Amino acid sequence: MTYNFKCGEAIGWSKWLNLETFQENRMMKGENAVVVHATLKFAPMWPIISTSTLDVVHCALRGEEPANVRYIVYERRSRSGKLSNPRPLFTTRKALAQLCRNGNLDDINDVGLPPCIASVVLGDMELPRPHAFTSYRDDDSDFEFDPHGDESVDHEMPEIEDENSSMQTDDTAVEVKSEQRNLNAWLADLPKCSGKTVVLLGAAARTWESILYWLYTGVIAFAPLSSAGKQKRDEFIQEYLTANPGRPIPTSCKSIYRLADDLNLGSLKRRALQHLESQLTAETNLHELFSDFTSKREDVKRIELLEVIKHWDKLKSSTALKEKLVEITSGKLPHAAGVLADLLMRTSLNDDDHPEKS
Repeated sequence: MTYNFKCGEAIGWSKWLNLETFQENRMMKGENAVVVHATLKFAPMWPIISTSTLDVVHCALRGEEPANVRYIVYERRSRSGKLSNPRPLFTTRKALAQLCRNGNLDDINDVGLPPCIASVVLGDMELPRPHAFTSYRDDDSDFEFDPHGDESVDHEMPEIEDENSSMQTDDTAVEVKSEQRNLNAWLADLPKCSGKTVVLLGAAARTWESILYWLYTGVIAFAPLSSAGKQKRDEFIQEYLTANPGRPIPTSCKSIYRLADDLNLGSLKRRALQHLESQLTAETNLHELFSDFTSKREDVKRIELLEVIKHWDKLKSSTALKEKLVEITSGKLPHAAGVLADLLMRTSLNDDDHPEKS
């Protein structure tokens, strides 16, 4: 049999191996079985790009929809959640509405982002406060760590009321005003934008840029998991950027999964989860299973539990598992207690089903 799939068409058994085909094949019915040898040939005459993307690009070429949404995103984050190293990203309202029909990103201009993103929509005359903080404090490899971010700013700093405040408050006021002037000057140097400016606090600049680029192109690159080692991750990113200059920096699949879930981008969420599953190895399994990220997400936990159980005979006597158990029982990983209970229950049932012979 030969089947030619149309561009963009989903490939599945129902396209050619269906009940009608089975009933018409005498040998297949007689054997009540089938062996499939598949040869897939791809020869597209042009890049496979979604219709929505082509429409948006055409509008841009004709100048029908200039960039009218400007985002301020942050590259660095301190332990307290202070954000630094801002930079801009630009899109158009029409593009977001067209490329994100089933998501929440197209709501930015009208009803705001979901509260979990903790973003601030600014009017034409308003400017962001110099000290931007995020309530999102999870471990996130897309954020660069800012070791000096907490030295000069108190997150709970009271508002300055009058000139009779203490010297420390006066000093702080001068510092805040100085940083505000610097921020104003930075914003003034940015490319002009006819629409609103949106400050995005709920994820790193790298994560936001990758999601917006994916919406436009359908292309996204994930970096190796941090648990696989910093050197491996850094080498992959450098090799990717060398081979693909001008592309977004490869991002964390866990950061993308979290934000795609918040923004209701189902296909991107599934893609990030598939990449996470492909990255699970003997070296990363336990670290990922007992992470705070996994403890909050049932679908992730289910996949990682199955992967650990699959290699349980090897892992149950490993030093890595012993170290994790010590961390959990000593209170260093309080979020992992429930995951550990699930693991022990499943592995004990498995052992009962397959008792060792004496």
